[in-house]
Amino acid sequence: MSSFSPFEHNHADPWAKAPIDLPTLNAKASDAVVSAITDVRQTARSEGALRSSSLLLLGSAGAGKTHLFARLRRKLGPRAVFVLLRPIVGSEMTPRYVLSEIVKALGFESATDGVPFRQLDALVGASLAQLHGEPPHMPRAYLDQCTELDSAKREEMLDEALEELIGKHPEIDETYLARLLRTPFLPGPSQRASLAWLGGRELEEAQVARLGVAGSLGDERVAQALQTLGVFAAPGAPIVLVFDQLENLMDPCLLYTSPSPRDRTRS
Repeated sequence: MSSFSPFEHNHADPWAKAPIDLPTLNAKASDAVVSAITDVRQTARSEGALRSSSLLLLGSAGAGKTHLFARLRRKLGPRAVFVLLRPIVGSEMTPRYVLSEIVKALGFESATDGVPFRQLDALVGASLAQLHGEPPHMPRAYLDQCTELDSAKREEMLDEALEELIGKHPEIDETYLARLLRTPFLPGPSQRASLAWLGGRELEEAQVARLGVAGSLGDERVAQALQTLGVFAAPGAPIVLVFDQLENLMDPCLLYTSPSPRDRTRS
């Protein structure tokens, strides 16, 4: 008798607003990921140390890996930023591609207990709140408080936050972080342009003019931008990169084929 998977004939939507969850499915894997994320946050807060964790979860098609992503995204809510990376067939997963996918995911909306939030707001709000000694588990409320400040006071607050972060982590990209901090407070068109720049995407002329930049993020800054995102996110809402369908990175010419009986006898 063949084994049955509840997702064998259904493709889960990782960003569904109300996904069906089966709590017992992959419960151990779910608990392991939650534990790893909690450890990263606590370590970054208490010790000021930045650590990353890697977990390998193997499962055949229909085993519920995408379902697990959707569950964790809803369960942890604004306490983490989730990014699902699915490589393009035959393409290299470059740092710029990873950066683009992270920033694209910041624009996605999620919900916990029916309360919607955008991942960008979770990232900036939680990290700023934690930096200022406020509860980081309600990032949208903290951002609302910052929005109510007059522009001069808000700019002063953001500059102070930037200086404190640079003092703790001088390796970060100051210009990149300054733009990230201000993005949630920008009007729609400027916010979209800022996200495009942060993601390392090609900017249109109107976006370049709107942001007052020379052009898109240069290749030489992409690695430091990734490091800056990780450093900033860790204490408030760590970035969780979920790599799926990695077989798409394989070169078909390098796929292993079983040797013939004659070859086996000669080896």
